[in-house]
Amino acid sequence: GFLTGLNAAFIIDDETKNRLIIDSKALEIIKPILRGRDLKKYSFEFANQWTICTFTSFKINIEDYPSILDFFMEVGKTRMEQTGKEGSRKKTNNQWFETQDTISYWKEFEKPKIVWGEISDKPKFAYDDENYYAEATSFIMTGEKLKYLLAILHSKASEWSFNQLGTT
Repeated sequence: GFLTGLNAAFIIDDETKNRLIIDSKALEIIKPILRGRDLKKYSFEFANQWTICTFTSFKINIEDYPSILDFFMEVGKTRMEQTGKEGSRKKTNNQWFETQDTISYWKEFEKPKIVWGEISDKPKFAYDDENYYAEATSFIMTGEKLKYLLAILHSKASEWSFNQLGTT
């Protein structure tokens, strides 16, 4: 998954999304998101959470997205700045409105994938072929034969193996 640096600005609910997409261009960079807590065994429950994808690799001009710019200004430019100063996000070379991660792998989110959470008491791997993005409390894996791999990951043998190799 990816790190925003300020979830209050980059992860939004349906109401906020609907307010922002009045500017139809905003739809280009607002994507559905899965968090670790949304994941279940073999499935997930979409919690109607969305992410504003201002990844550095997109090279976005925030002026092209006036509703998102206005929203970010409501959140507070000082809070969003990436200067490392008190009250702002950690220091990076990114623009103030960009996520902390550069997300050069963003195309992977738009492929069929297995998604799982960072912390879980038991295997909770889900298959996603609906182009959800994943935030920092979850991981993704793309590739071939994902549904077969998903069955193996949920097997008793894998669960036993996970318990031997790590902590739940």
